[in-house]
Amino acid sequence: MPGLWVCLLLIGQQQAEPQVEVTTLSGPVRSGQLRQIDDRSLTLIIDGRSEAVPITDLLDLRMTGSAETAVKPDASVVFLTDGSRLQCDGLTASGQTWQVQHPQLGPIAIPRNDIRSLRLAADDPAISAAWKELVGRDNREDLIVIRKGDVLDHIDGVVGSIDDASVKFLLDGDDVTVKRERVFGIILAAHERRAPGRTLRVELPGGDSLFVQQVAYRDGRWKLDWLRPQPLEAQTTAVRGVDFSAGKVLSLSAIEPREVEHTPYFNTRWDYQRDRNLVGRPLRVGPRSFPRGLAIHSKTRLRYRLGGEYRRFSATLGLDPEISAGVATFRVVGDGRPLFESDVSVLDEPKQLDLSVEGVVELDLIVDFGPDGLDTGDRVHLGDAKVSK
Repeated sequence: MPGLWVCLLLIGQQQAEPQVEVTTLSGPVRSGQLRQIDDRSLTLIIDGRSEAVPITDLLDLRMTGSAETAVKPDASVVFLTDGSRLQCDGLTASGQTWQVQHPQLGPIAIPRNDIRSLRLAADDPAISAAWKELVGRDNREDLIVIRKGDVLDHIDGVVGSIDDASVKFLLDGDDVTVKRERVFGIILAAHERRAPGRTLRVELPGGDSLFVQQVAYRDGRWKLDWLRPQPLEAQTTAVRGVDFSAGKVLSLSAIEPREVEHTPYFNTRWDYQRDRNLVGRPLRVGPRSFPRGLAIHSKTRLRYRLGGEYRRFSATLGLDPEISAGVATFRVVGDGRPLFESDVSVLDEPKQLDLSVEGVVELDLIVDFGPDGLDTGDRVHLGDAKVSK
């Protein structure tokens, strides 16, 4: 009987391991149960057998089979200088340390110099462009941003402390206190920073992300080596994925295009989508699902700035298999020079694209009406669309 209990316990532990998809430099996507990650390798259980993948070969890990956590529309969000984004259930600031209470990671002490901005109020499309413009400025002082209708105003000063009731800052040598509920956001002064060395991008629920130096996983717990010597710890469901590419490979669905042009057909808009199809379901090309990729409808042009830093563009091309009829024209253009053009039909097998983009500064992905001149079924999918160095 003791042996039976041990077997049942081991089976239960195996069943509890999360399902993942792993993308590597050297081969196809692997699917299995995540057993362990250390500084040398990632261990998967595939069909009951253990398989180790060297960390040096890893590009991406994606958790599968669990529901995504919705973004809280009214949540405060802190944005770090390295591109990390963290929702806040609570936030206080004093001196050189800001204390953030994260929904999954718990309390986090963040050095002030690691923070770029803080949005305290709910996101709103009416003023999102104005907020991005303010964040993009090379401001020499901290900005206290106040919303007045659909306009954002700001006061220049030095942020002192933040608590649940107020924001205190120094304005022309005077201490000023503003009720926290009146503050839309805070943008700290831009300053030169030494690269923090955090190159692994950890994707968290609700659209959050955190750049870390190293990740480890064992016995249902994550360790995220963020600010030494104390790593952050979290349970299995706190992590949605990890990007191990460290600048070698850039997924186009992980960034915003520099320009987007879309011409609706009879006023019906089909905005491009990232990592899902145009109606919000899993992204597929032929029989295969892709955790990363783009869905683009005619008539659309996406422009990405590569800056001449990448050598290859690759993707799996096809139409959305959920449609029964359709044909579109897909083109890839680099700095105005045609790199690829093909009609894409629902009857076609998926096409594997591997194009040279060496020296290309701006890359255009264009979906146009097919030979029929109509937009019916023009749902082009680019599975795992990426550029590599």
